[in-house]
Amino acid sequence: MATANEQNAALLDLTQGRTAMLFAMGAASAQDKQTAGELYAAFKTQRARRRDELLDRLQDLKEHLNAAIDAVELELGLDLPNRAGDRHYVSEPPQGS
Repeated sequence: MATANEQNAALLDLTQGRTAMLFAMGAASAQDKQTAGELYAAFKTQRARRRDELLDRLQDLKEHLNAAIDAVELELGLDLPNRAGDRHYVSEPPQGS
């Protein structure tokens, strides 16, 4: 979980944090717009790779998270019809994709 949280923080920084802001300001003020465009394309590729790495890490954690959810629900005395791993969770596509 700690690694996933760190990956999430890094992705957030690349999406709307200091790194994203600095990059956007640098690209906007660049004299060579072609180079700025190439750098922005590389930046987006890096951000997409980080997002995919985080999703892979979360997939690895899924079994453990489902077990933790089941344990908490059992402790709370919730009588649910199925276990966490059998539920269908709906996700939304990442913003900006």
